[in-house]
Formats: sequence, structure tokens, C-alpha cells
Amino acid sequence: MTDRRRLSIFAAIYLACVCLAPVDATAAPRDDFTNRKGDEIGAPSELVRHLQQMLGKMGFYTGEADGRMNERLRDSIEAYQRATGRNPDGKVSKQLAEHMETQDKVGTMLERLETVRDEKIAVARQSLLEREETRHLLNKDGDKEFADPTRDSSGCFATPSERCLLTEAVESAKAIFKPELRDWAYGEILVSQAKAGMIDEAIATVRRIGDARLIVVALRDISRALAQQNRLKEAREVAELIPDRAKRLEALSAIVEVMLVKDGKRTAQDTAEEIIKDARGLDDMLKRITIDAQMAAVISKAGNAKRALTVLNDLQQIIRNPRSFAGAGERGVAMRHVAQAYAEMGEPNRALALLDEVSGDDDRTAVLLSAAKALAKAGRTDEALAAAGRIETDRYRAVALGRVAAEMARRGDEEKSFALISYALRLTRGIELPYAKSYAAGQIALSLVDIGLRYGEKAFSRALEATGSMESDQLRAYVLWNVANAQARMAMSADATATTALANRATRQMISSFDQVWMLADVAAERIAAGETVLARAALDRGLDIARGITDASGRARALARLAAALYDVR
Repeated sequence: MTDRRRLSIFAAIYLACVCLAPVDATAAPRDDFTNRKGDEIGAPSELVRHLQQMLGKMGFYTGEADGRMNERLRDSIEAYQRATGRNPDGKVSKQLAEHMETQDKVGTMLERLETVRDEKIAVARQSLLEREETRHLLNKDGDKEFADPTRDSSGCFATPSERCLLTEAVESAKAIFKPELRDWAYGEILVSQAKAGMIDEAIATVRRIGDARLIVVALRDISRALAQQNRLKEAREVAELIPDRAKRLEALSAIVEVMLVKDGKRTAQDTAEEIIKDARGLDDMLKRITIDAQMAAVISKAGNAKRALTVLNDLQQIIRNPRSFAGAGERGVAMRHVAQAYAEMGEPNRALALLDEVSGDDDRTAVLLSAAKALAKAGRTDEALAAAGRIETDRYRAVALGRVAAEMARRGDEEKSFALISYALRLTRGIELPYAKSYAAGQIALSLVDIGLRYGEKAFSRALEATGSMESDQLRAYVLWNVANAQARMAMSADATATTALANRATRQMISSFDQVWMLADVAAERIAAGETVLARAALDRGLDIARGITDASGRARALARLAAALYDVR
């Protein structure tokens, strides 16, 4: 094992190990053999021999494992103790031996995980090399590019464009020290490049990625970005380049969702059938179930409910086959995907009928949330409330009730809608964890924003009241921006201005500048979707102003990529 690898392993497990074996620096351990005269003068000891073997295995000791204490062993013990954050006293003890055994086991596990990671990267690299169309995506030299320290980005911030923001994002990414973080940033940058139509630049960014697995993911993300821009032909062409079947099918699944709206129901259904057929070749049964269930919902939306029900029925038979899954956990997750597809298709009773076969509280909650919303949308209020009432945690039960209330408001039932909101907000008072409480209150406030688009001031006032119980600055800021946006849409200019001031204040209170920028970009995208271009640009300008001051290379690269995508939407 190299010194670099040894130190990296010990750094990774430092906290765990130091907690397992705390050291009292003021007193020698009871079994400290170096306090015994015999061991100090070199009498053999099995404990010393064991330590010599362990230290030799970890690369700290190169002498003979003879069971005798010596200066080389003492120096090795001190080096080990320093590497693991312990008091470097060089003493032998049983506690030290136990600590080393734990280190060795965890280190071996990490090495095994690293070996598996390297094997997967090699497989991905080979799959890219085998195809002429993807061979050029690999960085043959593996050289790291360096950012230009003399560049001046002030002009870009003064008159921002997608191109200059993404160029600055790439330069910032080059300065990221850790390869995995650098690759992650490049992955986000290339999605924005593809969205902005900068395909050549996106491919150039792909070539900068060192991890071959992430190159495969990058192709999937480029395909998705093109699909979202209704560039379906190009999206399919990129998807066909993806050598990994699962990632290719994920890209095609995103494409078919757009086809449903843009390219006609017949085309969408035919493509969904192709995806189902191709998914049979997946080794991962859970991925196959997930994709097939999603395609069943597409087929139903395309107008062929009978075929969609057949697909979901077939999936249930596969899931119930004991040979399909090794454990009940995966089987329950797979059934959750089927149940949610039923809810999405407007078949909530079929979804609820599968609930007993869905294992795991989170999966059951997801099904109940989907079913409650579908029932409320169909006007079956009592059944929707019953479904929401089956959710065990107050956090998610309150969220479900808020969504049911929003559906009631859409159907014109104002009195019941507000009564249900009041009850949901009372539920949040019993939630102990601050973030969970903020999440629930925030989701209810967002339901009130939807209600406010029909009933105006009364709902917006309740939403603003709900933010008072939210301790998370980020969640509170997000809700306030949404309230301000809705008020502007309702021509409540004075109220919108006041709420915008509150939103700006909450945004400034967020600790992370990167989180501030990301949230403001989301707000801008939502305002564009609502047709509020001026308000969207205001949020975007605020994000750009904050991003200008981000000095961390990773945060700056990712923030600028996100802003470039939002700017494209605004334009």
C-alpha cells in the first residue's frame, strides 16, 4: 500500500476510529506492556508480535515480527498514532491492538469498495472505447486543465449571456482540486450547455470528465436536456450513443414524456413500447420495473388505458415471483413504482390495493400521497382524506392534507379547503425536528399559494403566517418568493413588493451563497413558467449579484451553470 493511499484511508475513517477507542493522555492504560521492564529490554511478547504484524500490514513497520520491543517499532507506533489522531506515545497496549484491528477491517472494506469502483470505471471506459461514436469522448492523456488566473469576468456579469457564464463556469471548474468534485461540476455545466444549444461545447466538456462512468451519465443528461427543449431528433441521436442500457433507457424515458405533448400520442405510445421491450435486457430487475411502470403511465396518457393496465398487471406477477428479488425490501420498492403508476393514471383504488405489498414507511407514504392527490383531483374528497389519514407521520400527513385542500379549492369548495388547511397547520405544531417542521409548514404554504390563485388575499395571508414557524431560512425564502410571485400574478402589486422584501431578507440569512443562487434560479424558472418575465429577470439578477462574490471554485462553477440555464429560460 502506498503512503498516499494509507494516509487517505486513515483520514477517511478517522472519526469512526477515534470514537471507537478514546485515549486518556494523562494515564497509561492498564495493559500498557511498555511499562513492564521485561518488554522494555526485549523479552518476546505475543501482543508485540501481533502489533508488529498489523503495523507491517498497514505499511508502518518494516522490521521482523519477532515479538520484541525496539526503537523501530516504537517509531512505527508513534507514526500510526499520529496518522489516526491519537496521542503519539509509542506505547504498546491491548487497546492499541484493538484499534488497529478495527482500522484494518475498515481499511480493507474501503480498499474493496475502491477496487469495485475502479472495476466499474474500467467497464464503462471499455464500453465507450468499443464504439467509434464514443471513443473520442475519452480524455486519452488524462491531463488536468488549469484555470486562467488572469481572466476578468466583470464584463460577463455586467452584460451576462449564457455563453460567457458557461465559459466562466468551465474556467472555475478547472480550478477544483478534487477530481470527483470537478467531474460533478462539469456534469452540471454540460447540461446547461446542451440546453442553450451549445452542443459542441457540451461534448468538449464531456471530454474533460475523468470518470468514464460519469461520461455515460453525461450523455444521458445531454439527451434529457435536448428533449426538454423539444429537440427530439437530436435527443434520440445522443441517447443512442449511450452504451449502458439502463442509462440509455432513462434518457429515452425522458424523451417519450416530451413526445406525449409535442410529437403526438401515437408516436409516444410506440416509443414507450420500444422502451418496454428493450428493458427486458436489463440485469437489474428493479430498474426494469421502474422504467416499465413509468411507460405504462405514458401509454395510459396516450389513450390506451387497457394496454397500460396489462403492463402493470404483468409487472405485479413478476414482482410476486420469488425468483425476481432476493429480499422483501426490493420487492416492496418495486411494488411502490407500480402503485404510483396506478395513481398517476387516475386509478387510486388500484394503488391503495397494493399498499400491503409495499414495504418501508417512506415507500408507503409515497403511495398514500399519490393516491390522496389523485382521489382529491377526482372529487372524491372523503376517500382522499381517508388515504391521507393512513399516513403515519405528522409531517407527511400534513403535507397530504395541504394538497387535498388545494384540490378542493380548485373545485370551488372554499370553506372546506381553508378548514382543512387549518387542521394541517395544527398538525405541524407537534413535529419536533426543526427541519421536518419547516418542510411540512412550507409545503402547506405552497398549497396555500395555489389556493390564493383562486381566492387571493385570504390564502396569501395564511401562507405568510405559516412561514413564521419555519426555522429553515432556505425553505422560508423559497416559500416567500413563491408567495410574492403569486401576488404579482394576481395584480396585488403592493403586497407583492412587501413580500419580495421579506423574501430578500430571508435569502440574505441563508448561510450558503451557492444555495442562495440555486434557489433564486429555481424562482426565476418558475416565474418564467408563469409568464412573469420581469419578475424572473429580477430574481436572476439577484442570483448573478450573489454569484459574483462566490470564491469557492466548485460552488462558483455550479452556480454559474445553473444561472446560465435560467438565463436561457428568461431569454
